[in-house]
Amino acid sequence: MSEIADASGHRSTSLEIRLLGAYQDGHIEIVYPRVFNLNLKGSCEWSWSDWLYDEFRLLPNGNVIHEIEWAAQPSRDGARWLIAASDVEYRWNPVLLKN
Repeated sequence: MSEIADASGHRSTSLEIRLLGAYQDGHIEIVYPRVFNLNLKGSCEWSWSDWLYDEFRLLPNGNVIHEIEWAAQPSRDGARWLIAASDVEYRWNPVLLKN
């Protein structure tokens, strides 16, 4: 997450998420150029959690809400992220294997 201020002092926050692909053959990068609201609920121990589902919703003003639900750890609740942003960018970066 990063925050920058323009010449007039208005601040904006951007967020980048980098995830290891399911087959460990690359990384998924999701970038939110301008984040307006961020709500991260649930367990903070996401290192062993699986991404269960995600959903995009378009708001009337053209902004996007990205909802992500993570699997629960044993004896813990799952986690849910709600990210409201101006846009969403997706990139796949394959792992280059050396012979």
